[in-house]
Amino acid sequence: MKAIITAKAKNAVRLVGEEGLTRFAGKVIARYGVNPLMRAVYAPAYRRFPNLLNRQPETVYVILSTVDWAFRYRQRPQHLAVELANSGAIAIYVNPPNSSERERGPREIQPRLYVVSGASTLLKTLRPSKVMILSTDNSIDNSDIDQWLARGHELIYDYIDEVSEQISRRSVSRQRWELHRRLLGGSDARVVVSATDLQADAESNGCSSLVLIENGVDVAHFQEAELVQTKLSARFVDLIQRGNPIVGYYGALAAWLDYDLILECAAARPQYEFVLIGPDYDESVPDAMKTQPNVHILPPVDYSQIAGYGARFNVALIPFLVNSLTEAVSPIKLFEYLALGKPVVSTAITESRKYDCVYVSGRDGFCSAIDQAVATENDAASVRARRATADANTWRARVDVLRHFVEET
Repeated sequence: MKAIITAKAKNAVRLVGEEGLTRFAGKVIARYGVNPLMRAVYAPAYRRFPNLLNRQPETVYVILSTVDWAFRYRQRPQHLAVELANSGAIAIYVNPPNSSERERGPREIQPRLYVVSGASTLLKTLRPSKVMILSTDNSIDNSDIDQWLARGHELIYDYIDEVSEQISRRSVSRQRWELHRRLLGGSDARVVVSATDLQADAESNGCSSLVLIENGVDVAHFQEAELVQTKLSARFVDLIQRGNPIVGYYGALAAWLDYDLILECAAARPQYEFVLIGPDYDESVPDAMKTQPNVHILPPVDYSQIAGYGARFNVALIPFLVNSLTEAVSPIKLFEYLALGKPVVSTAITESRKYDCVYVSGRDGFCSAIDQAVATENDAASVRARRATADANTWRARVDVLRHFVEET
């Protein structure tokens, strides 16, 4: 084996001499991709990184995410990482194995917040830390859990959505179901749930160490929206200039949306512009949505800009179907809409029913609820109630509960 490796190394040196480093590197990338080269470049940094953190006194949280840090929609893992760092902890955000950023080395986003790729190497050398695993992560198995526990890491299982093929867009294996039940058992991990229905499910599985931490909002990001010069798309500006009330939604356009209900209201209320901003997550958008004259589907907008669009809504929608999947969802957009002071009209999902300032309706009264919301958009008392609800549901408040649960109970 050593002779084979030596021969290959000599051959590589010969090719570099004959073709030059640039052409040789190009051939390597063409054949093997950029990863081997980039991993070699960043390997020393990844070896040093845990040692640097091991000398710091702060509590370390490692968040094993299922979305890239750079994902255009900021999700629960990114928000928790930011606020953990703001609270004084060290937060390490680990990109998923299939990350588009996996070739990059460790980088500091802000004081105490780092983004890395590759959990296994990091957790072998990092001092015992708080490791957060998401219920939507299909890349982890029982052997990972055993290794991390043996290293002294404390595990947090963030039960954020129903374990479902519809959410993950891939089949959920028997082994993943077994891991889910193991972590819900409560002996290997502390359990965090994001919705009341998930709490009931965890408790029915015998979990005794759990806490409810719904999603939240970065209030400042949304209340500054009116002051920020957001670059709005020409199409959206045209809709604003028509002067009709904008009934808006932003987020994934997916099978859990009640498209029939949206079309029903659009047909019944031609004086409103129904604007949906986001990607066709699972190719579920029906053709009728694209032909209804007052329904407008706009491309995705980055988190840095989305508040500027939401600020121009007259009414904000959460038009989810009511089923086991959506009953287990804590919609981030709910609190973001409220932080903007916008009236929210939602179908009767559990998490929306918790808040008196939200117009919650079944199918029969949904269009009338939109009318009511349009009429009260600028009512001063209503706007105050919406913003007060957002103020009570910040990501910082969520992290305070998380840290108390993990570190003090």
